[in-house]
Amino acid sequence: KMAPGDVADAIVAGVGEDSGLFSKLEAVKPQGFINITVGNDYICRGVNKLAQDGLSPPEVKKEKVIVDFSSPNIAKTMHVGHLRSTIIGDSICRLFEFCGHEVLRVNHVGDWGTQFGMLIAHLKSQCP
Repeated sequence: KMAPGDVADAIVAGVGEDSGLFSKLEAVKPQGFINITVGNDYICRGVNKLAQDGLSPPEVKKEKVIVDFSSPNIAKTMHVGHLRSTIIGDSICRLFEFCGHEVLRVNHVGDWGTQFGMLIAHLKSQCP
């Protein structure tokens, strides 16, 4: 059994900084986190290759994919945090579509309890 910091040290030593991928790789003790900085040369090579060759989807078997994600909760005050799952869900759908899959977006509106409760209370008061 090893301490988390020692595990991080072992990983850093095993990867090494001469891989060409990282410009900085350091273990954080005692927590065992590893701080990674991707090298500028590696990023530049990747961007240049993308600019020259373009981007094409991987060769995969085309399938029907269902992505279920929620809309903002209409029972709560709207703020940017409500958009997070919708944005993530739509991004996943776009990735699947890029790969050629048939994507079915299932987007549901959450928490109708308050609205139905108010409707039932109104109906009871109007039609006892």
